[in-house]
Amino acid sequence: QAYTVSSQPHSLLNVNAVIGNQSINCIIDTGASASVVSYKFAEKAGMKMNPVKSSRIRLADGSQTEGRSSMPTLVQVQNRIASIEFLVVQG
Repeated sequence: QAYTVSSQPHSLLNVNAVIGNQSINCIIDTGASASVVSYKFAEKAGMKMNPVKSSRIRLADGSQTEGRSSMPTLVQVQNRIASIEFLVVQG
């Protein structure tokens, strides 16, 4: 399965959020097929990883990478909390 992380500037929203146990400034891309974080960030945030079948991901710059893990984790933006499943990539 292939995912595309959109490069459409009008669909990007920059917000401060808490993912796992880490505060971060992140981009919410309403046109993306998946939510993506780096393996380094996932470890730092204490995210629990569940192995899944590898997925090819095309990034906004046109390069491709593999998504190695996926897990649901709590994300807080202001007073709203949601459980989001992330693809974890090297980087």
